[in-house]
Amino acid sequence: MKGFGFVILIVAMFLMSCVNNPAPAGYENQRPNIIIIYTDDMNFADIGELSGKVLTPTIDSLMNQGIFFSNYYACSAVCSPSRYNMLTGRYASRSKALLDQFPVSEPAFLRWNVDIEEGDRTIAHVMKEHGYITGMVGKYHNLQNEHIQDQIPEDAYPYDPEIQNRIKANYKMLKDLVQKSSGFDYLESAYINNLHALALPKSMQHHNMDWITEGALDFIDKASDQPFFLYLATTLPHAPAPITSMYADAKITPSGLLEKAPDVQPGRNEVIERVTEAGLPEKTAPYTWLDDAIGAVVKHLDQKGILEQTVIMFASDHGGNAAKMTCYQQGVRVPAFVYWKNHLDAGKKVNQMVANIDFAPTIYELCGIEPDEAEVIDGSSLVPLMMGREVDWRESLYLEITYSRAVVSEDWKYIAVRFPERIARQITPENNREYNQEGTRFSANMPNGSVRVRYHADTLYPAYFERDQLYHLSVDKEEQVNLGCESMYQDKLLEMKQLLEEYVGDFPHSFGEFNIK
Repeated sequence: MKGFGFVILIVAMFLMSCVNNPAPAGYENQRPNIIIIYTDDMNFADIGELSGKVLTPTIDSLMNQGIFFSNYYACSAVCSPSRYNMLTGRYASRSKALLDQFPVSEPAFLRWNVDIEEGDRTIAHVMKEHGYITGMVGKYHNLQNEHIQDQIPEDAYPYDPEIQNRIKANYKMLKDLVQKSSGFDYLESAYINNLHALALPKSMQHHNMDWITEGALDFIDKASDQPFFLYLATTLPHAPAPITSMYADAKITPSGLLEKAPDVQPGRNEVIERVTEAGLPEKTAPYTWLDDAIGAVVKHLDQKGILEQTVIMFASDHGGNAAKMTCYQQGVRVPAFVYWKNHLDAGKKVNQMVANIDFAPTIYELCGIEPDEAEVIDGSSLVPLMMGREVDWRESLYLEITYSRAVVSEDWKYIAVRFPERIARQITPENNREYNQEGTRFSANMPNGSVRVRYHADTLYPAYFERDQLYHLSVDKEEQVNLGCESMYQDKLLEMKQLLEEYVGDFPHSFGEFNIK
């Protein structure tokens, strides 16, 4: 694993840095706790310090006292593959689930189908093998909806005891499946999928940030006498409109109706009042709701005397805008930082290209763990960058989603769209703008309400339908001018194509001319 040779030196430096900040009694010889906070569809504008448009004092403080990754990427800009990237340190194309879905002779289609199956090694598996207690709360989304056998009607009355029993049974079944494959010791306050896909009555399809926080605090209480790893994955600020959920019954959860509402962070009405008193629109209150949840976790760690022994890593799974489910910058560039009280240079920025695949190897190095040599890890440890040490760092990064694959460097990006033969043979120069990057064809006879491209990316990116796209990011940050067809850029195009070929070369599935099986 890249950078592992620095482990002994780095650990020694960390210990030296703690001389003036001794650990609590009985905790001196333990390795750091790790908490990953993974938000859903969060953009730079959704953090107060970066935009001034929302109230997020806790996130602002952690970011300012930690290390901010100014050039951070989600390698796949949609929920499931992004979470696979983070939890395994691998590109989504390596998911074992894809081998059951697509023949290796054609491109694998990446969307909400990137599951974690038994045999897929996660951070939880590795950490548990090295003495850590592992826990997860919040959104999982690496399990298919088809596992839900009891599809409860959306118009069902949620307060009917029979309906509640059915909801509880579904929740227990899904929890058991996730724990079996993901490796977590503790799994509570869980949203196995997006709200609309959980077989819940429509009136129960609401976010409950308080419930997720309650699960996080409960896990910390159960695990804090030894090193722990907590994956705290929020459902916010993803759809459905979170502000609506703030007015819903606080006892509503995917596990059924609670006997009483959680009381672990400021009340929802209080949050809305604070936001409006600050002169901000009420619709921004969910960001403060989320921020208060993180504040409650940090406060709990501090009260237990273990905040200085806990590394907090924060990132969004991808951008929540029209570039979602594409390889364009607005979909893959998202905010990320790491906080470790009194151990890192406050306010430091890391400008190198880093990604969600780097979380796993970073955690392993911080915790003195060396994974099995057979373990495939595509990411690299961020520890040398965090410590300000010279390191031979990557000059490019690989991105992938739907039928598109991309390579991005500091100044350039190349996007390739390649379909399976059954789709490609139907496409002509005359109809190519009728096929979106998911390989779905739309026509003038589309029913009302249909869209050509999910999230309307075609309205922002003129070359969306082109199979080869080359962008000079240093002068075209919005990716508006495709240089791939211009003669003077053919050498750069060839260079980027060769780089893409290197990335996809050992993946299980073919991808056009770049990886033929």
